[in-house]
Amino acid sequence: MELDAALGGMVVRDAAQPRDSEDLLIYMRRPDGEVHASAALHIAMGRTRARVCLTNRRWPKTAWASGPRIDQVKQSLVGKRFAGCETVDGEQRCRILFAAESERLHLEVELFGLRGFWTLTNAAGRMLVLSRLAKRSGQPMRIGGVYAAPGHSPGSRPELASRFPPPILASIDRAYSESDQEEEGSRLFTQAKRRLDKAFRKLRAQIAGLETQRLAMLDAAKLRQRADLLLAFGFAAKKTATELLVENPNQAGEQIRIKLQPGRSIQSQAEALYKKARKYEDGLPIAEERLRQLKAQETQFLAAQARFSATETLDAEHITRELLDLGLETPKARPKPEEARIRKMTKGENLRRAVSTEGYLILIGRNNRQNDRLSTSLARGNDLWFHIGRGQAGSHVLLRLPKGKTASLDSLLDAGTLAVHFSKSRGEPIAEVIYTQAKHVSKPKGLAPGKVLADHAKALRVDLDLPRLERLLNSADEDQQT
Repeated sequence: MELDAALGGMVVRDAAQPRDSEDLLIYMRRPDGEVHASAALHIAMGRTRARVCLTNRRWPKTAWASGPRIDQVKQSLVGKRFAGCETVDGEQRCRILFAAESERLHLEVELFGLRGFWTLTNAAGRMLVLSRLAKRSGQPMRIGGVYAAPGHSPGSRPELASRFPPPILASIDRAYSESDQEEEGSRLFTQAKRRLDKAFRKLRAQIAGLETQRLAMLDAAKLRQRADLLLAFGFAAKKTATELLVENPNQAGEQIRIKLQPGRSIQSQAEALYKKARKYEDGLPIAEERLRQLKAQETQFLAAQARFSATETLDAEHITRELLDLGLETPKARPKPEEARIRKMTKGENLRRAVSTEGYLILIGRNNRQNDRLSTSLARGNDLWFHIGRGQAGSHVLLRLPKGKTASLDSLLDAGTLAVHFSKSRGEPIAEVIYTQAKHVSKPKGLAPGKVLADHAKALRVDLDLPRLERLLNSADEDQQT
């Protein structure tokens, strides 16, 4: 098989996932440093683009996703040796083997279905990482569970001749990489055009509003004239009058109608008109300059819209440059992986760590000082905070959630199981755990070390689940396991 011949003897040096994708890239090299000593294995998901092949495609640094899922893949695979690829006749799935000394890992890849699926398992078949939450025979597939291959009927699908010329892997990579880039470019183009149109409508509304404001400011001289007339003739008006009619000194036979506020002195009403006139006079140059800037931006937008209308797609680099030029996007530094940020913040503290079913990081304090820092300094508002219930002593547990994400029941039970395990209730068949969002956890001045106040807390019943606990403890780094 071409894949075995190309990757035989290579060692995994890195793994990556493109943003907004379930694809997996595994980068390998030969330990002896020979020529042509590196290769990239691409596991692509999706019905019309599913494949397992080598690739020469290069992605920009900003294309990569970060998070606990890809961190766990790296932790498990880096340093392991490629040990072969097994396929199933008549099935759109394969098993890629990796080994290191006595350890053996399997990357199970299913290329059928609308989205496809991959999972990294240990030698016993227990799943360490999943490409997504999926079901098999109506049951959810979970980290720590045993991978069950889909049922099949041998020989039911006849073997078809390849439509790619040899070398097949290179031909597949060329054909699909081109189509992938076209599809990504089309998607980015559509998103950018929609964003440009929305910004243009907003810009037009700003210009219209500023034009109206500018026209009002041009009436500053009229406001001063009304104030002068009010001081000259207003004192003769009745106290209950709502308007004052006076002759226009600049136009014979024309009257000026000035609104009055009953109960308010003529002097104060005139001063208000003078103040408004001064405000208009001071603001007019600023408004005109801002209007000039907006109209220049409008010209840029119109030119950009013309360029977008003249084609049906643009490459990602061109689109990014267009948006940057229009001020619709700011250059972003490549974000550090979540685990790297946590390690930097907790350097020297040796916090316990685990990974939930959904791939979210779980942090557990070891002592009162760590508990305080975890709950008041490291926690973000959207994170979930857990503690053993009924006033018992135990570690503070933090479930890190990405912005805008919520935790499934499995992840809640994962964090709750650890809260029970690292408490005085360890080993009890049933325990109660309280949890709340980290933004509702506070530590008033004078509260004892390790003590906090948790508002809006909910109760969670946690049953002793030894397989779940074992999987969580094994998901941490070796030096963090307890």
